[in-house]
Amino acid sequence: MFSAGLVGLPNVGKSTLFNALTGSNVPAEDYPFCTIDKNIGNFSFLDIRVEKLQELFKSQKVAYPQIELVDIAGLVKGASEGKGLGNRFLAHIREVDLIMFVVSDRLPEDPVVQLDTVITELILKDLESVSKKLEHIKKKPYLFSKEGLAERLQVLTKLKEHLDAFNLAKTFKEGDISELFLLTDKPVMVIYNYTKTPDKGVISSLEEKLREYKVTSPFVSLDAKLIDDVNKTQDENERRKMMEEFGIDKMLINLQAGIKNSLGILNVYTANSNLAKGYLVKKETTVYEASSLVHTDLMQHFVRAKVCSLEKIDSINDISDLNFKEVSRDYVLQDFDLFHILANR
Repeated sequence: MFSAGLVGLPNVGKSTLFNALTGSNVPAEDYPFCTIDKNIGNFSFLDIRVEKLQELFKSQKVAYPQIELVDIAGLVKGASEGKGLGNRFLAHIREVDLIMFVVSDRLPEDPVVQLDTVITELILKDLESVSKKLEHIKKKPYLFSKEGLAERLQVLTKLKEHLDAFNLAKTFKEGDISELFLLTDKPVMVIYNYTKTPDKGVISSLEEKLREYKVTSPFVSLDAKLIDDVNKTQDENERRKMMEEFGIDKMLINLQAGIKNSLGILNVYTANSNLAKGYLVKKETTVYEASSLVHTDLMQHFVRAKVCSLEKIDSINDISDLNFKEVSRDYVLQDFDLFHILANR
């Protein structure tokens, strides 16, 4: 399962957003470090295709695509030097696949300043990591071949200069740095958690700040408290009415699209009379590789697969409308593909 970490200054509403998206009930109070240890929950995507598959196949159960969401303690200026929760905070960020920067109009600091503060601390921590790596290599050059040593020193030196100029590691293009597992080499997106109405000036400034960092990051505006309050409404009909009235479905769909875009992932599906299920997979995943998501045995006994597209879901009203085609194990799944595995067991 893919994971995303909510990262930001204290009191920007990360825990409220975590509760809203996962249905949890972790403390979300307005004081610094209300969250100390990370909270973990699953965020289920809204997905009309899963519901349609349940209807078509008369499935007894449904399972929506999910990501693991991590509510990480608030970062403060100086976290890279151990202030606040310091290294524990940064270690939690290192474990996730996607960093979701949360900024808000709830704080005295401007949202752009909030974003700058958080990104700066992550860059400083990466700079420390690269400097230590350089020092280690210079102390133990015998661990490398002559050519390998020269190349490694050159890449790390250029990377240090890149970070020293307050650039993200993900914009470094002069060598492979994937094995360093740097914080700012991860996919990122920005969530603007507003309290009343989204400020267009703030949105423009945040988008400009992202351009300064040379990243094309998805940007989502939402009201975490509103989503959380509506989700806690007991009456299902009333809750659905409020979600439509306040545009919550649109907020969540925009958030899901941002997550998919950032991680480079696709929605794919399986369905039968027992279960209609949605999955999230990386782009370029083959149907053979995806078969292990259904059951680990299927890879071992894989023969071939049948696939059809659910992209135009509105035109599908009956199982006979599903236009399946047989494919080999090397078929690369596309967004909104439904796949059935044919196995020899």
